[in-house]
Amino acid sequence: MTDVDLNSDLLHKLASARRTVMQMCHDRGYQVNEEDMTMTLAQFKEQFGDRPIDGNPMPSTLNVVVHRPDDDADMMAVYFSDEEKIGVAPIRQIVDDMVSKHIAAGVVICKNALTPSALKAVRECNQTNRTLHVFQLNEVVVNITHHELVPKHVVQTPEQKKELLDRYRLKEQQLPRIKVTDPVAKYLGLKRGQVVKIIREDSPTAGRYVSYRLVF
Repeated sequence: MTDVDLNSDLLHKLASARRTVMQMCHDRGYQVNEEDMTMTLAQFKEQFGDRPIDGNPMPSTLNVVVHRPDDDADMMAVYFSDEEKIGVAPIRQIVDDMVSKHIAAGVVICKNALTPSALKAVRECNQTNRTLHVFQLNEVVVNITHHELVPKHVVQTPEQKKELLDRYRLKEQQLPRIKVTDPVAKYLGLKRGQVVKIIREDSPTAGRYVSYRLVF
């Protein structure tokens, strides 16, 4: 590929990834401006630059912190990494940044897979009161929840979970399960023990089908 092709490819990926990530923030319940969720390539170029191959923009300039509509202190940070491959040091820097700013949740967007030591640092973070999800850039170029074959997933509140279990006289272990690493569960930032309602609109004849899954 020529430099022009490489630049165009990276530019499209960064613009699409930022749009998807802002939609993800919104779908996780954080406050996001509508224009960030619908930003076009032309708008991205005007705001951030059009030569990412030359560092304009650097991925890290897309970093953002969002908060809940009713709680400014409940924040999530999105970190776009400039590294070609992330080792343990950048992950520790991100975790330190989250701790210093009292940020409970973080999302890292990286170009390539993490090293084993970096993955270990992510697991260690997730064993604390903070959560960190890592996506490769190619994973967020397209919003998987917008695909026609992906049913709607609705996270249940603790009260809704209790009502469901009481209604059917179930223990949570009796519910069908969904892995915490499932692509939609990861997109929504689901945690083990949560319940998600899955709504399938199969067809006008088959109708609407609702099921529940326990995250494990």
